[in-house]
Amino acid sequence: MEDLQRDPAWIAELSLVAVVPGAVDEVVGRVCCTRAELLPAGHAVLGLGPLGVREKYQAAAWAEP
Repeated sequence: MEDLQRDPAWIAELSLVAVVPGAVDEVVGRVCCTRAELLPAGHAVLGLGPLGVREKYQAAAWAEP
């Protein structure tokens, strides 16, 4: 993640971290997007990932009430 965050393609506004409600230091998962170029046409695209969820939370349903 540190390498991605230093890259000019990094989009901080599209880097999201999920935490356990009431325990902000327990990270459940993370996802981010970075800028990319689709060759050979040169179309600007977003790359999604890495996406990760801690194993003990992978089967849990998470949603805003």
